[in-house]
Amino acid sequence: MNKAVLFDFDLTLVNSADPIIDCYLYVLEKYGYPLPERTAVFNLIGLPLTDTIDILATGGKPCRDREQMRDDYVKYANKIMSRGSHFYEGVPDMLESLRKRGVLTAVISSKLRFRIEETFEMQLGKKPVDLIIGLDDVLQPKPNPEGILTGIERLGVKRSESLYVGDNFIDSQSALNAGVDFCGVLTGSTSREKFCENPYVGICDNASLVEKLI
Repeated sequence: MNKAVLFDFDLTLVNSADPIIDCYLYVLEKYGYPLPERTAVFNLIGLPLTDTIDILATGGKPCRDREQMRDDYVKYANKIMSRGSHFYEGVPDMLESLRKRGVLTAVISSKLRFRIEETFEMQLGKKPVDLIIGLDDVLQPKPNPEGILTGIERLGVKRSESLYVGDNFIDSQSALNAGVDFCGVLTGSTSREKFCENPYVGICDNASLVEKLI
């Protein structure tokens, strides 16, 4: 039995696609870079912010404006991100149910921790998880396993007792690198077929269904 379930955040627990895409398009336009289709940006959600800027602005090469664009992204996100992000149907109930069953929960995300906390507070009025680890809490982002392993250690559980849930193949690779079970959800850009390339214990249409695996 899993004693702890750790979740990615964007497109796993919350539908934040529109504000994320809007923030990238805002900084690209401000600094004079060509604007991609929204689908192209959607497919990159889950990567660290600066990596995505490099891909969108300069095809993956280091972008000379990266740091300024990152700062402007965060400033614009302050205005639209949390209020424009909405939890998928059934997710708050699922998190509450896991807590009542004594299952520990955490968010391990490439998003800044304060933004995750802000979204919980703005949309739910509470923090329904035991632990949040954001990009600013680790030295290496996913697929490096640092975030997952740190979460497991802080929750006081073993890797064999933990499950990581995410919408992106990067999440799958992170779980593999951490040596924990993985469940994919199909609310992001990663297909069921792609998830099948790595070990998994389940693939669900959305995160509200994960509880059935516990």
